[in-house]
Amino acid sequence: MIKFHLIEGIVDYTIKAAGEEIQVDLKGRLTFADYGAFKELTELFIEHNPRNCLLDLSNLEFIDSAGLGMLLIARDKNAHERWKCDFKRSARTG
Repeated sequence: MIKFHLIEGIVDYTIKAAGEEIQVDLKGRLTFADYGAFKELTELFIEHNPRNCLLDLSNLEFIDSAGLGMLLIARDKNAHERWKCDFKRSARTG
């Protein structure tokens, strides 16, 4: 398992790669300030060529419209590369 930590902008990323799976845990706030780091993150997907990708959003406190757009870009990039991309969200309500 490869595990590393990337901090850029406002959101905190932890990436775990094992075999054909990548899990990205996001913590904090996903905003326009994170665009550069998020673009690098999606390039990392291409390098590892996973079959499955899980973006864990359960520890995000806030996502602005640019952050939502970045998640859509990640999903579309995964679909183009024929990977399965899932999103995990918090069970919290309210």
